[in-house]
Amino acid sequence: MLRRIRSRLTYSNVVASMALFIALGGVSYAAVKLPKNSVGPTQIKKNAVTGSKVKNSSLTGSDVKDGSLSAKDIGGGLPAGAQGPAGAQGPAGAQGPAGAQGPAGARGDTGLKGDPGLSGYVQVDAFSAFDSTSPKSADAFCPAGMKAIGGGAVMNGDNANLALKTSIPRSNGTGWIASAYETPATTFNWNIDVRVICANVAP
Repeated sequence: MLRRIRSRLTYSNVVASMALFIALGGVSYAAVKLPKNSVGPTQIKKNAVTGSKVKNSSLTGSDVKDGSLSAKDIGGGLPAGAQGPAGAQGPAGAQGPAGAQGPAGARGDTGLKGDPGLSGYVQVDAFSAFDSTSPKSADAFCPAGMKAIGGGAVMNGDNANLALKTSIPRSNGTGWIASAYETPATTFNWNIDVRVICANVAP
């Protein structure tokens, strides 16, 4: 039988057979080509679609499930960007509670002793004779145990030419003494009123 087939093989028969095979193969390819929009989730195997098979920039945020991407997926592995400008200052917070009282400070040096205190003010007046004699003097004394802290004198009379000669405290501080005179001398009557301010002086 093989001899019979070989005896009948010619160049034209071989070429015709090859052409028929190619033609049949093309028809077979066309027969398995899928129509548009005919593949859905049922036809795609699990994990069959990988990142390399997805067109770049074809997916949007609505195509990705919330929380499914890691920080690296969304650029966490990239270097940090430049720091933005500082925001506006917020309102002041509520005042916190008062802190605990601190320890007492060291005691300072003792100050200098002050001046003696005063008490029991009293004014004492002493008058000279009311006549035309010139000069005149008077001596006002403080009560026992008190000291003079001030004093002065006043002339009384119708003569305008009266002059104060002295007005000083007594040397022991127990009173005030003053004197006055008339210039020129007349027959007008006048006198001198000596006043001393006294007080108890603490030691």
